[in-house]
Amino acid sequence: MDISGNIAWKGDEPTEVVVKSFNSGVIKPGNKLLDVGCGFGRNANWLAGKGVDVTAVNINDEEIKEAIEKAEKLGVNVYYLYANAIELPFPDNSFDVVLDLGCSHMITDKEGQQKAEMETARVLKPGGRLVYFGFSKNHPDYINKPDSPMFRSLEDIGSMYRDDFEILSREETRWKPKPEEKRKYSEHVGINVVMGKKV
Repeated sequence: MDISGNIAWKGDEPTEVVVKSFNSGVIKPGNKLLDVGCGFGRNANWLAGKGVDVTAVNINDEEIKEAIEKAEKLGVNVYYLYANAIELPFPDNSFDVVLDLGCSHMITDKEGQQKAEMETARVLKPGGRLVYFGFSKNHPDYINKPDSPMFRSLEDIGSMYRDDFEILSREETRWKPKPEEKRKYSEHVGINVVMGKKV
């Protein structure tokens, strides 16, 4: 699935799972939160505006630059930096919440995805929350790429994360592709999962 220039993820409004997680108290004002693969800053900037202490990392310098510009316009403080999900530059137990919203599922091999999971668990405090989004095996593009680790079932997620996390909530999410994505199918299908780090 080519999302050249990350067109699919560009936008200023926070994603649905972030709004729900904030409104339900999974993410609270004052929490130290890490947004891994933050893209253009839509979630990081919104949460910072709600009083969350946000650090956001990405491997795309242009996206970080745009995210910083948006944060400045909004008057919010987010600590943006270049970093890789499989080697996070933070001490153990640094964060109350980690967002992995479309980041680790873009890693092209399962070994890399497992490293990202281990790094997420390492930097999260015991009892901390991981808010995850990735493409579901119910996604229409899965039939074309059945061997791609990009697509995960709930069972796949449970298997990969079970040593460090317990699943607290899960839901399938569907949304229409943007016209500029030029997709032949009518909807994307993903999975939103909230997990708790085992104590």
